[in-house]
Amino acid sequence: MFNPTDLHFDLVANDIPFDVVSFDLEEGLSESYRLGAELSSADPALDFGRILDQPATLTIWQGGVPVRHVHGVVTRFEQGATGFRRTRYRMVVEPALARLRLGSDWRIFQQQTVPEILATVLKEQGVVHYAPIVTAEHLPREYCVQAGDTQAYFLERIAREEGFYHAFTHEADRHTLVYGDRLAVFGRLSGPPVQYNPTPGGDQPEPALRRFSYAESVRTARQVQRDYTFTHPRYTQEHTPQAPGLEHQSKDYERMDYPGRYKRDAAGKPFSLNRLRGHRRDAKVATVEGDDARVVPGLSFQLEGHPRAEWNRGWRAVRIHHRGVQHTSQEEESAGAGQGTHYSYTAELIPDDIEWRAEPLPKPRIDGPQIATVVGPANEEVLTDAWGRVKVQFPWDRRGQQDEHSSCWIRVSQNWAGATWGHMAIPRIGQEVVVSYLDGDPDQPLVIGRTYRETNLPPYELPKHQTLATIRTKEFGAWRASELRFDDTSQQISAALMNDHGASALHLGYLTHPRPDGGQPRGEGFELRTDRRGAMRAAEGLLVTTEAQPEANAGQLSRAQIVAELEAALELAKKLGDYAGQHQGVQHDAKPQQTLSEAVRDLGHGANDEQDGSGGGKPVIAMSAPGGIAAATPASIGLAAGRHLDGVAQEHVQLTAGARATMNAGSDIGLFAHGGELRAIANQGPVVVQAQHNTIRLEAQQRVEISSGQSDVQISADKHITMISDSSAYLKMQGGNIELGMPGDFIVKAAAHQFVGPASEKVDERHFSGCQYLMQAAAQAGTAIV
Repeated sequence: MFNPTDLHFDLVANDIPFDVVSFDLEEGLSESYRLGAELSSADPALDFGRILDQPATLTIWQGGVPVRHVHGVVTRFEQGATGFRRTRYRMVVEPALARLRLGSDWRIFQQQTVPEILATVLKEQGVVHYAPIVTAEHLPREYCVQAGDTQAYFLERIAREEGFYHAFTHEADRHTLVYGDRLAVFGRLSGPPVQYNPTPGGDQPEPALRRFSYAESVRTARQVQRDYTFTHPRYTQEHTPQAPGLEHQSKDYERMDYPGRYKRDAAGKPFSLNRLRGHRRDAKVATVEGDDARVVPGLSFQLEGHPRAEWNRGWRAVRIHHRGVQHTSQEEESAGAGQGTHYSYTAELIPDDIEWRAEPLPKPRIDGPQIATVVGPANEEVLTDAWGRVKVQFPWDRRGQQDEHSSCWIRVSQNWAGATWGHMAIPRIGQEVVVSYLDGDPDQPLVIGRTYRETNLPPYELPKHQTLATIRTKEFGAWRASELRFDDTSQQISAALMNDHGASALHLGYLTHPRPDGGQPRGEGFELRTDRRGAMRAAEGLLVTTEAQPEANAGQLSRAQIVAELEAALELAKKLGDYAGQHQGVQHDAKPQQTLSEAVRDLGHGANDEQDGSGGGKPVIAMSAPGGIAAATPASIGLAAGRHLDGVAQEHVQLTAGARATMNAGSDIGLFAHGGELRAIANQGPVVVQAQHNTIRLEAQQRVEISSGQSDVQISADKHITMISDSSAYLKMQGGNIELGMPGDFIVKAAAHQFVGPASEKVDERHFSGCQYLMQAAAQAGTAIV
């Protein structure tokens, strides 16, 4: 201990001097020091306003020289008893950094390094004496949140995560906060080495360490950390630093932490190493007692005089507890006024080649979700990136400007997310979202839902339309929408897929007008409609039918009725067609009709409910309606077939034209009535039957009748007219002559007979042009026959 005659303490607070009765000072690396002092003053009525929250300095003097200053701000001041001439006071002095324990905040830092964040907050909080020591690169943090922490805790937490320690240097009129990422450059004690002297006797020439004990503890040997980033989901980001100097313990003590609080290897490697150093901060510790006031936390010093040679080396104090007692002659109540002045401390030392780190502080957890609003640039409706992320403004964020800078990109949970498949609905600017946090980490927000609020009301008025469920979108820059709506009104359930472009919609179930407009019934079943264009395509066949299938109790392409109808029609067509062909009618070709019927029959073959069948999937359309099929238009109907057009009715085929009916054939036309009449009647105009390049034959098994009801019957021929009876009698008119020939009698019966001179009638000539269709077909076929 110091010689009492050489040692004394004084304290000045805002230029007000105090006598120091005793003090107790605790300080350490990455800790805020705390000086508690028992004081006395001749002034019994000091103004607290001049002292509290004002600067104060404790000075330790040795031989008239200040060997140590402790500067700070007064955080507590207490007045005690007043004696005959002096009044007792108590004072607590702490660094300006202690003020940061008094305030907290919710705040977002984006794309800033930890040194930048430290400097920003310290400046804002009025900590002007700040000296950073940065020797390594520190990557910017994309998103770093102060989630209700005090400013002091927040700074210390991120500093320790990043591998920073903090310490203080003191002068008579200031103290300086030092944040550094490497202890070795913090500094070394100037002057002679610190002495070890366990057996002081008499007056000591210099202060020294009086007691020295050394201990090693088994601690974590290896730190394992992993983390996850969605940009490299298969990469574990594992880092496994191994501690050096494990000669006295097992190397198998492994500590695994997840998540590692990093997203890149460049950050993960130092994070993992600093965490390991924090866990091993007290693996090798010397505990000493002494009175050399030069020893302060962070500064390394050389020890001399210890009998164990390897301990005479460089050491560094990480924590010190100082005690000082000073009895003055002015202190009339002092029972120990004659005991002199005493100063000593207890300190924890580590070898100065150990890169010490403080133990990481627990990170605050946000246990529940929070509300936020999606934000973006002015006059925009959506802001997103390649991963569907958005930016938000939290209600607690006092610095955000409700724009694209309010937060980092935040991932959005979708109902389903696969590799280029799944659900995608990007929250739009102005929408309210629910934000949760991965592992409760404030730095890892995740949008997990969206909620309605007063400025964003549901698509339908509630609770009035509480039976409706809907997914409704909104057109960018306008108010049109697409919507999938379900109506669960009792006995009136329906579904609709709607789009405002062209009022296009598919309505299913109990159809009504929109519920907000009254919901009047408008039908049952389904309606597919649009004000624009429509198309229906099925590459492997399409069945359109009104055949009943209650509750879908059969296959998708259940078609028994239409197949039966087609087979019956085919059978009738073959029967009548073959009969006509056998009786000099045009030969009927039933193969195309049979092929089409078979395609309908096999339509579903190969589908999941008809896997055993073959020949299915042909691109045909089958239409069936047990009650009939009607097609009508005020304009025209066109039917075209590249090959055959077959029409079969089990009973009647009736074609009616209000004006003209025309049938043209490139080859034959066959009309064959199996058991009834064949009538061709022109009610008003003439009946013209022509064989323009061949013969007309009128044949009957019985009588042939030709009559004119009001005029005459004219038969003409370009060459001759010949009438022949079944007994070979004939009449031939040719070249102005009439020739009669018969094998039997010639009998003429008349009331009178007149034979006059010659006479004749002129015959209208007929000229027929060639058939252009047949001539073109002949030319294409390369034949001269038309």
